[in-house]
This record gives sequence, C-alpha cells and structure tokens, in this order.
Amino acid sequence: MENFFNWMTKPLPKEELIIWFNVHNMTYEKIDLCGDFFKSLNQIIMDTYLGDSTSETKISLSYDDNLSHFEWCWNKVIENFKRENIIIKSDGEHKDYFQSFFMDTFYYKCECVN
Repeated sequence: MENFFNWMTKPLPKEELIIWFNVHNMTYEKIDLCGDFFKSLNQIIMDTYLGDSTSETKISLSYDDNLSHFEWCWNKVIENFKRENIIIKSDGEHKDYFQSFFMDTFYYKCECVN
C-alpha cells in the first residue's frame, strides 16, 4: 500500500503529463486554458465581492445580489478573454457548472458567517 501511495503522490513531469493527455484524447492547451479561466474568474470574484463578513463593512447580500455579482464577474471574464481573441460562449453547461460551484462554495460560505 505504501508503494501505491508513493506512486500516486509523485508529481509527473510535464512531458509525461502531455503524453497522458494525448493518449486519452485531451488537449493540454485547452486544459491549461480552462485553468486560466477558472483562476481569472476566481480572482475577480474575490477582489470585487462586497459581502465578505470578515471585512470592516460586514455587508449582507441576498441570494439575488450574489447571483448578480457572479453574472457580472462571469461577463467580465468572458469579455477579458474576448479581448485576447479567445472566444468563449457566454451561456451553457460550463457557466451552469461554475455558477453552481461558486454559489455552493464561496457565496454560501459568506452568507453563513454573518
């Protein structure tokens, strides 16, 4: 069991990772782009959110306010990528996924702390 754990926790070199992606019909650049998109969205949400109860203002925002904030951040990231000639559809399953993720993990957490 220890050997398996050591094998699982050992980082793969980038070259091996790219080969693994290619074998499984995955494009490394698209996965990297998805990571960049997530990081950008996360950063904008964190930087612009006013409802953080750990701040001095301790503003309480409703579910609709949080949803509006997510929509604004989402559109901002889509527009930022568009300026770099990377066109991402504004609506679809990817948006539903990210919205659900942030509503459950970020906005819900912020509401509970109040």
